[in-house]
Amino acid sequence: MDRLAVGAIGVGMLAIGIHTLRTWRQDVQRIIKNSHPGMERFMWVVGGFTYNFVAVMSLLFGCLLSFSFVTGQDWPLHHAKWSDLWPF
Repeated sequence: MDRLAVGAIGVGMLAIGIHTLRTWRQDVQRIIKNSHPGMERFMWVVGGFTYNFVAVMSLLFGCLLSFSFVTGQDWPLHHAKWSDLWPF
């Protein structure tokens, strides 16, 4: 993938992550309004976790792609194996 495309995707992922973090409460409340009665708490926990997880992963991926765009190198641990990360 060429460097400009990596930069564009990185900026897009950062924008998705920031937007999701800013609007997750409204989106989850809209989901709760359309859900079955009695499922409010469950939908709040599951929806909130899912939205925040997607936002954090988007931000992380956007940062890594931006690193690749700025430096022209693969991001750290790009070629790492699980044995490289696990201390035991």
